[in-house]
Amino acid sequence: MTHHAFVIEAGKEEGVEVVRAWVRENLGKDAEIVLLQYGLLSVEDARRVVGVASQTSAEATHRAIIITADRVYHEAQNALLKVFEEPPTGTILFLILPSLGGLLPTLRSRVQVLKARVPVWTSALTTAVCLALVSKVS
Repeated sequence: MTHHAFVIEAGKEEGVEVVRAWVRENLGKDAEIVLLQYGLLSVEDARRVVGVASQTSAEATHRAIIITADRVYHEAQNALLKVFEEPPTGTILFLILPSLGGLLPTLRSRVQVLKARVPVWTSALTTAVCLALVSKVS
């Protein structure tokens, strides 16, 4: 199974920095990066994320949607399931959380969880996202 959705256990700034660097290096400087930041991610916020993910970019071939949150309501995780399982073509989702303790098994099964230091993240992201992009194009 290839992944196009990731959950990264990290602080907001650190996680965003790693994802931005990875996107620039692997998808190019023309890839669109959307950053959505929340304290407590609610169901309404999750619906907003789904809406943003469903919008297409006329200019960019690839989009990275970075979502940061301190915590995520279980109901909000349920609202994200479909888009995390099948994001639009060319879209990669990153959810950055300080702790994975509240991550539901249903959401966890739809993402690749990265809990490591920065070099390991970038290596795992490179491999997994390249495979995901190739499989979505095929």
